[in-house]
Amino acid sequence: NYFSVEGGDGMGVAEFLKGMRGDLNGRRMEIVVKAFQSIADGKESVSTDVVMSGFNVEMMPEVRKGTLSVDDARIEFLRRLEGHSEVEVEGEISRADFVDYYTWLGCSIISDDTFVDLVETVWSVKEGDYDEERVELCCRIMKTYCTGKVKGVSDPVKQKALMRTSLQHYDLENKGSLFLPQFMQASHLMSCSMDEEVAALFMERFGVDGKLDYDVMVEALYPGVF
Repeated sequence: NYFSVEGGDGMGVAEFLKGMRGDLNGRRMEIVVKAFQSIADGKESVSTDVVMSGFNVEMMPEVRKGTLSVDDARIEFLRRLEGHSEVEVEGEISRADFVDYYTWLGCSIISDDTFVDLVETVWSVKEGDYDEERVELCCRIMKTYCTGKVKGVSDPVKQKALMRTSLQHYDLENKGSLFLPQFMQASHLMSCSMDEEVAALFMERFGVDGKLDYDVMVEALYPGVF
């Protein structure tokens, strides 16, 4: 059976939901990875002692409601977390294990806001401005592309010119602006394959009358470069 972890005929509710919903989406993955990084200090795996030292068990919903004691909640969390561990060293939890645990946990949490709030609360981390971070990531990718294409000594002026040329290439009417599909094509050329949702965020930031003003965008990405 595709959805059954055991490969048999039976299927638990969590298995079914995971099979239907798939992996963590971008927003959920971001906060889960941030939680792991907050305790791992750059390592790919950490001991269960380290994990538990950063886990605010008192903030678990069941503990706050009084339906589970602190000790029982701690034991239950560790049991489930270790149940997802594929690290050969006993007592070690990898980032992949951590993500897998929250992938299963998230199957029963429909709201992204609720999921993020839960992770923030028990790990004392804060979600960044997700939309802002996605835009900034795409900007870095496109700037890296331009940097790599300019040979020799780093030259911001040439990099800026290349960025503008790459965008202008899709300006078929030569009006200094791009429609959303044109901008997505241009970003793809610069190794940044963004979806419509992210492209729309660029439109909000650099757009005029429903089109992206690429001169405004380029100036914003290369401030002080003339």
